[in-house]
Amino acid sequence: MALDTAFEAPERVTGLVLAAPGLREHEWSSAVRRFGDEEERLLDAGDLAAATDLNVRLWVDGPSRGPDPERESVRERVREMQQRAFEVQVAAYESEPAPGPEDPVNVRLGEIQAPTVVVVGDADVPDFPEIADQLVSELPDARKVVLPDTAHTIPLERPDEFRELTLEFLREHAG
Repeated sequence: MALDTAFEAPERVTGLVLAAPGLREHEWSSAVRRFGDEEERLLDAGDLAAATDLNVRLWVDGPSRGPDPERESVRERVREMQQRAFEVQVAAYESEPAPGPEDPVNVRLGEIQAPTVVVVGDADVPDFPEIADQLVSELPDARKVVLPDTAHTIPLERPDEFRELTLEFLREHAG
């Protein structure tokens, strides 16, 4: 969404801080595709708790880490948020059909002039550092920051570092 806005309404965007961003055209790894298939299977079976746990394991623990007592509060926050998101999603789809695909904005990254920092964790699925590399190579004014021992939920897992990085970026680029 942030990239779409920066492309379609550049006058409204003075800078972008992207935390583990996705990219519409990205060819997702088999691990992420398997995750999506399993999540869909669990949701279709009505097992919101298992689908929620699946999300916590991938997005908080990451593919190469297990649960850690130091991250338990993050795991619980994500579990609560994800469970609630699934409940809202299921209720919405029961009352009206799932929306069809929207025509995506064809973002040409090279045309986005806003200074950008792309933050990823080194314990996230490899797709997100790959996307960060692509963004840094195609956006005219972008840099990548990798946070150690961090998976996908960067602002929750590393709130102090993420806040400081964001504030530093804003001081440097805000008018």
